[in-house]
Amino acid sequence: MQMLAIVRIRGSVSTRAEVEMALVQMGLKEKHACVIIPSTPAYRGMVQKIKDYVTWGDVSDTVAKKLLQAKKLEAGKDATNPYKGIIFHLAPPKKGFRGSIKLTYPRGALGPRGDKINELLERMI
Repeated sequence: MQMLAIVRIRGSVSTRAEVEMALVQMGLKEKHACVIIPSTPAYRGMVQKIKDYVTWGDVSDTVAKKLLQAKKLEAGKDATNPYKGIIFHLAPPKKGFRGSIKLTYPRGALGPRGDKINELLERMI
């Protein structure tokens, strides 16, 4: 199953309550937090609600394993989502986001990145 990595880019100042609640439900309580979720329609709907605060894309297995090694954890036994409940607290990316955190990718840092999320995550580990 295809997995999505979601990274919170923006903070919570002036955030609508329903958006902040969706971010908290996904485990993205603070900036530079990352979660890995399955790419299902239910999760994609939540991602669309929080799209102005996060960036996301299809994470590769090698980068997901690097995230687990950095946190010194092992993947869970759940076959549908082995990363369930794991929140990765990352550092800001080396050399910055390469654009405004208020604009969408590729001019800024927000929104869908596709496979390019792997490059961002490697700079944040």
